[in-house]
Amino acid sequence: MSVCHCCRDNDIEESDLEMYFTCDSETLGKYETFELKPGGEEIQVSESNKIEYIRYSGVWYLYRLVLIFVSIISLRNQITV
Repeated sequence: MSVCHCCRDNDIEESDLEMYFTCDSETLGKYETFELKPGGEEIQVSESNKIEYIRYSGVWYLYRLVLIFVSIISLRNQITV
């Protein structure tokens, strides 16, 4: 079960999860934390803002997928030229 499903289907405040408006990414062994909105490292996900968190994290993951796709297409074009 993904974090978003867990977040959506359960009461955040009853869980032991300490979630903030951030997403983590690992690229070539390098870990980075990205704020989903300004000040996201300081904004804890609560029952009242969990839908906003799900939306922001969904957009962030889609953005990452588009970047990966564009990188693959760019590499493919460089190889076939």
